[in-house]
Amino acid sequence: MTSVSRLIFFEDEIDNLLIATFCYTMWLSLNLLCCHLIVTKVGMIFVEAEVLKASNTHSLDNLDKGLIIMDEQDFSITYANKVI
Repeated sequence: MTSVSRLIFFEDEIDNLLIATFCYTMWLSLNLLCCHLIVTKVGMIFVEAEVLKASNTHSLDNLDKGLIIMDEQDFSITYANKVI
């Protein structure tokens, strides 16, 4: 927008407008790429944590004997496998 206003008010050449537009487009592309990489990395961390949690639960559910995991402070049941 600034380049267009400079073109209108200060009668800059079209070449400057094209160069400024190209530079702005490259800068915006770089910023969007960085945002995409950050969101993707955070998503992969979340997925990895969920997969580990699911595999741990699956392993505990396959035990032959009953298993109860209780909280130390209030003695509430945190986990009980399928045998119980």
